[in-house]
Amino acid sequence: MPDHRQIGEDAVDVGLAAVLLFGRLVHARQHGSVLP
Repeated sequence: MPDHRQIGEDAVDVGLAAVLLFGRLVHARQHGSVLP
């Protein structure tokens, strides 16, 4: 039986990584340093 707490921690890690990546993309686009 999976450990729900571990699953939750993995989900948080993935969510944080996605937010950081999205933030980088938005920041880069605002400065025109990446192709659309």
